[in-house]
Amino acid sequence: MGRSSLEKAIAEFGRKEPGLNTNGWSGFEALWALDMLGHCEMAGTKGRFVVTLAQPSLARLPGLEISRAALVGARSAGTLKEIQAACGTVGLGVNVVVSEIAADSGIASIDRIVLESETFDAIQGVADSVGIPLTRQPAGWELACASTTVFDFQNGIEWVPSYPVPDEAEHFSPDTLRFCEGYSGGLRLARWKEFATNKTIYALRKDGAVAFLDSPEWGRHVELSASGASSIRYDAGRKIFAIRATARPPRLLARALCLCSGKLPAIAEADTGKGKTLWLAFEEVPQPVANIVSEKLGQEAGPLPF
Repeated sequence: MGRSSLEKAIAEFGRKEPGLNTNGWSGFEALWALDMLGHCEMAGTKGRFVVTLAQPSLARLPGLEISRAALVGARSAGTLKEIQAACGTVGLGVNVVVSEIAADSGIASIDRIVLESETFDAIQGVADSVGIPLTRQPAGWELACASTTVFDFQNGIEWVPSYPVPDEAEHFSPDTLRFCEGYSGGLRLARWKEFATNKTIYALRKDGAVAFLDSPEWGRHVELSASGASSIRYDAGRKIFAIRATARPPRLLARALCLCSGKLPAIAEADTGKGKTLWLAFEEVPQPVANIVSEKLGQEAGPLPF
């Protein structure tokens, strides 16, 4: 997806501020937000990513009090009108709730469209009328179950023996959850700039061998799980699942957590006594989803720090 296509896609989903640089970090944040919410698909290898719009669907949100489904995937300005028209005919008792959610940078916003009803069948009738598929099980649960585990990911990577990692490579620290200089041995996630292309290379490193990664998310959690550290926290009463902002969840698990509410994670700040830390706080996450995400990451969730 080129720059003009990205700008058009963001405009379809919400509002793009004039300051959005689609070639820079804010453009990546906008894409990451669209991917987490199930509106687009990002895939690629060796730093080259292809972005495609996802097929439109209604993702069922968890909850026993009321039935809800969030509109995900590709849509146009006419999609909302079609759904509203269907609610006025076949979908009696179905409300369409539209709200605005902002990406981390605040430079782009996304319209959250959720159908609410006392019965799931009423939402199903609207979905059938407009020809948009509806998941019968909560999407967050289905996606979390479909994700690989940190252990299967580690078992599936290919190691290159005796690879000369550059001296300037930085390594992810399970203590600070940041990249820093120096390597003291063991399993660590490394990153460095490739001289010829100026691309950032990510690789798991274990003594003299390396395993190259397309993106660092799973690499961070492989290291955290192996070291016994944890980047995740959960409060069952508040239904908030938090993960350190410097250790983002892999994309399928991030989407699973987002589609518990149909919202992007809030940014929360906590003071641990050693300094302030930032957290991604996913809302309305039921305990079964929190448990399976924790299992997939190979970490135990501690109490919320905020």
